[in-house]
Amino acid sequence: MMRKMLKRKKRKKKEKTLKSKRKKKKRKRKKKKKVKEVTTEFEGLNKNKPLWMRKPEDIKPEEYSTFYKSLTNDWEDHLAVK
Repeated sequence: MMRKMLKRKKRKKKEKTLKSKRKKKKRKRKKKKKVKEVTTEFEGLNKNKPLWMRKPEDIKPEEYSTFYKSLTNDWEDHLAVK
C-alpha cells in the first residue's frame, strides 16, 4: 500500500515538472517579439546655400529681403531699403 502511494507521488511530481517545463517553453516562445524596421527618407528643404555662407557680392537684394522677412517675421522690407 505504501509503495503504491509513493509511486503515485513520484508520478505526480514528474507530471508537474513536465507541465512546468512545457509552460516555461511556451512563455519563452511568447516572449519573443518581432521588431519592425522603420526607415525614413529625408527630403532636402533648401537646395540653395545659406545666405551667410555665400559671398556678399553674389547675393541679390530680393534674396536678402526674403531672408530678412523669414528671419524676423516682418511684413515690410528692412530699413536699409527704405
